[in-house]
Amino acid sequence: MTKRVTSKDVNSDIHETYRKMPRWKIVEKVLANPYNIQYVDDPDEQLQSIAVSDNGYAIQFIKNPSEQIIIEAIDSNPQSIKYLDHPSDSIQLRAIEHIWIVSFYDMMMKIFSRDDEEQFKHDINKMKIKYGPMA
Repeated sequence: MTKRVTSKDVNSDIHETYRKMPRWKIVEKVLANPYNIQYVDDPDEQLQSIAVSDNGYAIQFIKNPSEQIIIEAIDSNPQSIKYLDHPSDSIQLRAIEHIWIVSFYDMMMKIFSRDDEEQFKHDINKMKIKYGPMA
């Protein structure tokens, strides 16, 4: 009787394959598909940057991303903010600035908290002066 192969087994095999790859090959794989970063154990900042710059959603596979990696992910795809547990006020503002739409703003206000609600509202008002009303 053969053993049933599970997705966990496959993931484990892929991780093992990536562990044995030379760095240049890993970079090549992540350049080809940023989601491949999920198979890299403890990717360095450069590899993280390659992944999120091409596809901000790749941040979902990065444990404890730095502020710079978060910024790159938001700049690549502002909606990638949904993969962050507690985005800072400045990151939330950056995402809203990229998607200046009422529905996105409303969603952000519902799902995330802010450290300084008054300052946040002040910064949003400054954006309204700069960009006009939200669409």
